[in-house]
Amino acid sequence: MPGLSDERLARALVAVHHEPGGAWTLQTMATAATMSRSAFAQRFRDVVGTTPVDYLTEWRLTIAQEQLRAGVAVGTIAAELGYASASAFSRAFAQRLGRSPRAWLALAA
Repeated sequence: MPGLSDERLARALVAVHHEPGGAWTLQTMATAATMSRSAFAQRFRDVVGTTPVDYLTEWRLTIAQEQLRAGVAVGTIAAELGYASASAFSRAFAQRLGRSPRAWLALAA
């Protein structure tokens, strides 16, 4: 992960990985990196290759996929990963992965 070699970005990345269900916003990630929002957003995109919010979403969905394979309920996953509801999580999941969590799991099994 290229962002871990950047001292400031690493602070935000470690925090997000430690607490993926946190109420993360661009501002809270920038604060963790001790940077302004705009400087953080630009540096993150330059170094990591994606926006902070897209990275967070991808990280959460990676965790969700592992939890789905382990048999964790969609509602539990949604709550643990900071989604307002199971349906909000399912929408985000389907938007990124092209199918609902159940349909994805059926194909992944």
